[in-house]
Amino acid sequence: MAFTEKYIRWNIPLKLDGSLEGIGLTENPKVANGGRLFSVPKTNRPKVAGGVAEFLWDGLEAVFCLKPDFDFVEPNDKKRASQIINRQAKFNDFWRQIETAFAETNSPLLNTLLQFRDNLANQETPDFLRWGILKEGENACWLIKTANGNEEKFKAENFTFQVDGKFLFEIEEIRNFWRNIFADERSASEGESEKGLCLVSGKTDVAISASHPKIKGVPGTLAMGASLISFDKDSFRSYGLEKSYNSPVSFQAVEGYANALNFLVSDRNYHLRIGDTALCFWVKETPEINLMYSDLLNAPTQATIENFMN
Repeated sequence: MAFTEKYIRWNIPLKLDGSLEGIGLTENPKVANGGRLFSVPKTNRPKVAGGVAEFLWDGLEAVFCLKPDFDFVEPNDKKRASQIINRQAKFNDFWRQIETAFAETNSPLLNTLLQFRDNLANQETPDFLRWGILKEGENACWLIKTANGNEEKFKAENFTFQVDGKFLFEIEEIRNFWRNIFADERSASEGESEKGLCLVSGKTDVAISASHPKIKGVPGTLAMGASLISFDKDSFRSYGLEKSYNSPVSFQAVEGYANALNFLVSDRNYHLRIGDTALCFWVKETPEINLMYSDLLNAPTQATIENFMN
């Protein structure tokens, strides 16, 4: 539960001394929109209030403390100040986690990241990032210099680091460190939560999750996803219960169904789109049998039907 699957497009390749290996970033194969699918650390801390970053991977604000839209100026002074504070807090949180990981593991690869950060301290933006126009007539955007010297448009994708050819979140020592951090975060969340009956497991006196993760890819919802359970108006609340306490589900059950649904909806081999509905399905025996069902439902041809019937 301490990890989730995320698409990451951009790798920051580093030498052991923290300097960039080559002239630009490397790009993961586009197996889907946004890059390659990785198993990455997942924070258990709520992001609603802002200032919370992921561990070893994240976006432009967390890794570089840069605005996604450099030209946009918020007309509201209060909101503009709040965004600046939140962006700085997110950046600080991103690098604080790496400092903590290095202090506990003493991994030289993590120290490389800290050296990279220190090398950028006097630069407003890294050499491989610039705000500009790629082609005449287009709007300005962030441009990334790639390892072959070309520039590509940045489209709110995620970054991660590669040190000496290794992805840090794939190293077992670092993954074990994160499992401990995640367990501590979860204990803190559960300790602050209300206790009650979980409607899914039937267990009593368990910590109830105040909010539910968003499920991405559900038809008719925003790209960021939507929660299956949420109560945001007085008329939807019973007995004055707020947040998701109106439909109590334990942390463990929430994590379980959210991880499962996000996987099923993200892979065409495990769901079928029918109008504005996503029908999820899975076969327990083997993945191969599941693929037969997928071919039958998503791409029915004489060959796939014969294969299934045989």
